[in-house]
Amino acid sequence: MNKNQENQSTGLVEVFNFNQKSTPIRVQVINGEPWFVAKDVCDVLGIKNNRDAIQRLDDDEKATSVLPTQFGDKEMWLINESGLYVLALQSRKPEAHPFRKWVTAEVLPSIRKRGYYGMRQPTKGYYIDARDIPYSRVRYNGGEIRMIEIDGECWYSINDVNGCIGSRTESSQNVRRLNAKRVMARKIWLYGVTQPGWFTTLLGVRLLLCASAKHKTPTQLMLDFDGQEG
Repeated sequence: MNKNQENQSTGLVEVFNFNQKSTPIRVQVINGEPWFVAKDVCDVLGIKNNRDAIQRLDDDEKATSVLPTQFGDKEMWLINESGLYVLALQSRKPEAHPFRKWVTAEVLPSIRKRGYYGMRQPTKGYYIDARDIPYSRVRYNGGEIRMIEIDGECWYSINDVNGCIGSRTESSQNVRRLNAKRVMARKIWLYGVTQPGWFTTLLGVRLLLCASAKHKTPTQLMLDFDGQEG
């Protein structure tokens, strides 16, 4: 993050999809406010020279931050809500107005209410970057399950759950079933691992236990926190 932003608190990087073409828009929450990756916004608005457009913004409308990419961490320009509106007004592309309306009517209220923009089905490549959040381990059935708390909700590693109950079901198959009605599984990138993995809520864990042929005991699920941190 640049010198003007270095003392601020940065949050998770979220990836949202705009329109039927699923154009990715990356957002990072800084001190409770959303900052958009400038290049993503410029691509949607048809602004070819994004560097020039960014330079014309006021200093309080732009910042730099290091974000994860498929090629490793990279410093990128971010713009806040005010900067986004300035760029939208500069664009003559038909998508400018629906994009601005989508951001103000759907994305921003959802981010401020829940910390992310809810999606019925996680899209390919979507994940929550939680590498700056310590995670813990809970013990169950003689094994350990990685658990991380994000925005007040606990998420458990699906691979670890399957390992503890002796299930050979692929995580992707579990995810399709868990997210059939509502989102109970998300990809989360933990600190110290090479790539994101699938995690589910406590309700999702209970559903996995219900569906397991090897785990038919009627006892209630108990996950005892053992105090270990990742």
